[in-house]
Amino acid sequence: MPENKPIDQVGDAALRAVRAHGLCGRSDSPQEWNKALEGAKAGDPILVKDPDDPRDNFFLIPLIPKNPAAKRGVWVILDTQTLALREASLLENWKNLSFPDDNSDDAENISKQQHTLPDDTVTRFKKEDLVPNKNNLVWKASAASILPYWPLKEFTAPHPLTGESVSIYVTQDGKVYSQLLPDEEESPIEAQPPLKQHPPQPAKPSRALPACLAAACVGLLGVIAYLLLTKHSDTVEPPLTEEPCTHTQEIAAYKKEIDRIQQTHQAEIKQLTQNAQQVEKMLREKHHNEINQLKEKMRNLTIALHQKNIELNHYKSNSGKPEKPRSPKVHSEEILRLQKTKIALQAERERLLTRIHQVENGHNTRKDKQRLNVIENQLRLINTRINNLQRTKP
Repeated sequence: MPENKPIDQVGDAALRAVRAHGLCGRSDSPQEWNKALEGAKAGDPILVKDPDDPRDNFFLIPLIPKNPAAKRGVWVILDTQTLALREASLLENWKNLSFPDDNSDDAENISKQQHTLPDDTVTRFKKEDLVPNKNNLVWKASAASILPYWPLKEFTAPHPLTGESVSIYVTQDGKVYSQLLPDEEESPIEAQPPLKQHPPQPAKPSRALPACLAAACVGLLGVIAYLLLTKHSDTVEPPLTEEPCTHTQEIAAYKKEIDRIQQTHQAEIKQLTQNAQQVEKMLREKHHNEINQLKEKMRNLTIALHQKNIELNHYKSNSGKPEKPRSPKVHSEEILRLQKTKIALQAERERLLTRIHQVENGHNTRKDKQRLNVIENQLRLINTRINNLQRTKP
């Protein structure tokens, strides 16, 4: 059954469980349990979560006696998935549990203390950075709370180095814990238990359900252990002062943070590198195209200059001394040769024009166009030469 099961179903399941296990309503039920559960109603279920293993989450349900002045009441623990009974205890003067409150002094008390986090980072938290968990309480067998009937309030705050959320715990009577460690590993500051509590009294086991005996024994052993601890609470040594974080620890913490940043931003760095490579490639191609265009212009200018030089030289040769007289036969043969060359160049020009027109789209016609320019210049020179020869016919 999911944890978001309607509240009334969880309360009804708690009442059914205590009756099914013979804790009340039968002739062999314990008298004190019968008295506490006669006419009792289920209070609001409290969701309690284990910070390490969600399979150990449970509902804590108070069964409120019919008589408001009754000193004893029954508290029931149910599994959050199946609503099966885990244990039940008859407790005396057990005060109501509270959730974190924005108006309480819990956050103020947390901000005034120095905390050693699970990664050995020593820090303090600002009051405004502490966020109360109002959805559930927390319990794990530790120095902060031995009994599951005494769960803890939870506040979260960002880690000073990594920014990840870390938990700070407060007992129902205001003791603050940075970690939930066993007794021998925890600082000797212990949570204060409620006054005048008695061990839960197990019911007489049902012949059909021997699990009742196991549940009652678990509750009895837990309370006895708790009383033994409180018996020697006067001899507990004062809290040890926390050692300041060494430079070695700070360096290790910074190295961890650097590794985390490198892993987190590795994809971004890779993308930026690819973008830079693409930009470099585009610039290289752009400059390459511009250089090719400049080279093309230089070739055209060189060809034009060469043709101008040829024309100039021809003009100079014609404007100077007259050519030596030629025989009519040589003169005619040269004109005929030039005309044949002209016809061949004209035919090549037509082929180039046709090919350039056919492959203009999507093909490189640069070489054909260069050849066409050369042919045009040669044709102009041949025409000029033929005209000169015809004017100077012997």
